[in-house]
Amino acid sequence: MTSCPEWTGVPLSLLLKEAGVKDSAPWIVCEGEEEVKGASSIPMEKAMDDCLVAYGMNGEAVRPQNGFPLRLLVPGFEGIFNTKYLRRIKVVDRYYMTYNDYGHLNRRDDEVGAALGMLIGPKSVITFPLVDSNCPTGDSTRLVV
Repeated sequence: MTSCPEWTGVPLSLLLKEAGVKDSAPWIVCEGEEEVKGASSIPMEKAMDDCLVAYGMNGEAVRPQNGFPLRLLVPGFEGIFNTKYLRRIKVVDRYYMTYNDYGHLNRRDDEVGAALGMLIGPKSVITFPLVDSNCPTGDSTRLVV
């Protein structure tokens, strides 16, 4: 399962810097080894931020069903960007439509807006109970948060 794993890996930014990639390059395309040749176009700004190339999951090697030997993790983006079986990272000059893009560019006229439109915002916000509030429990017990 990948619902709440502890990942071990190398920051993508470190690998890109070691390879001599400049922050000024606008995009990368990450390709997986899957049968459908999964790939994702990612803005360089995001790649240099918090992406991780994972080789471990929950204290052991990433399992085959989870992307062994390497899996790219792109926090905050749709799950399809977490490329399994990572085999190649290309530095490119523009957004590339890939197998997984199924219409994202049709939502926006600009490619940066299209890619950043794939960011996932919060699905909910907890507004109650407030700090130090009393919560009724339905019996004689009282719960204080």
